[in-house]
Amino acid sequence: MVSRTLARLVVFDAARRQGDTLAVRLAFPDLPAPTSAAWLARSPVNMGAFELTAGPPSAPSFLAASAGDKQVSLSWVAPADNGSPITQYTVTPYIGVTAQPAVEVAAPATSTAVTGLTNRTTYSFFVTATNAIGTSPSSNQSAAVTPEPLASVTSLSISGGGPAYGHETAVTFTASVTPASPVPSGTVTIKSGTVVLCTITLPAARHCSLSAAKLGAGTHRVAAYYGGDSDFDPSVSGKDSLVIAKASSRAALTLSPTKVTYGDEQVEKFSVTVTPQFAGTTPTGKVAVMAGTLTLCVITLSDGKGSCWLSPAQSKVLAAGSHTIVGSYGGDSNFNGTKSKGEVLTVRG
Repeated sequence: MVSRTLARLVVFDAARRQGDTLAVRLAFPDLPAPTSAAWLARSPVNMGAFELTAGPPSAPSFLAASAGDKQVSLSWVAPADNGSPITQYTVTPYIGVTAQPAVEVAAPATSTAVTGLTNRTTYSFFVTATNAIGTSPSSNQSAAVTPEPLASVTSLSISGGGPAYGHETAVTFTASVTPASPVPSGTVTIKSGTVVLCTITLPAARHCSLSAAKLGAGTHRVAAYYGGDSDFDPSVSGKDSLVIAKASSRAALTLSPTKVTYGDEQVEKFSVTVTPQFAGTTPTGKVAVMAGTLTLCVITLSDGKGSCWLSPAQSKVLAAGSHTIVGSYGGDSNFNGTKSKGEVLTVRG
């Protein structure tokens, strides 16, 4: 009689499932090979019929993870089912050591996209397999992956260009953020340098207008700055040129009095008001009060107006007679210069 430890059970039809009856042979690899049929006949156990018992699946393997926008794509290799077909897989995300809601995947699929994740948050994943008998051990932990927002592209167009200072409301900025799906949200800020011109709130609006006198006269480089949202990274458009022309102005001069005595001209008061082309703006700078080519006095504007008098040293600078006096406005960075109409000053001899 052979009294050796059973080494292995050789199954001739391993494709069978739980409850099948299999023909098997008990092999004793540490015994010498039988030399005759008589030896086999004397073996206490040689052939028999056994019922195969199934178990839970083995652990899934080769778990791979690839991050996208608010999601991670996963794939794995199906494990051995150990005698009972796998019916589903369970994918469990983790943030650090904290489990997140699991996702069930019906077999035979061995991949899925876990959606609804938070961008810029790092996740890892485990997968288990389930059959009618039970659930497998967990797979190895996936590599840590971080969902990231999509890249965005912002473009800017300007219409109604070439306005005059004080009339910039004629300018409209149109911003576009792509891709269009998912729909971008958040704000687009239109800026020239550090100056905020206007703001667009997506997706409800795509346009905004420039406020009056927001920019001075000249050429300005304007760009659209998209702040991003949960789906898209921030982006900046190219810079477009916006030209704002100087505004015109109108000067008015008054004399008080209109007649003076020769040698006593210093009692004369010259008053000037410079009116802008568009309301809401104010000319600055200086106005020279002139009699021909002779400068009588210079007014520095305050709130668009001012006055001046002849100094005592300037008495007798005007001969007796009538003189046409004008106010000559030299303009400033935002306004073109202009001259008042002539007012007559009579100097009595």
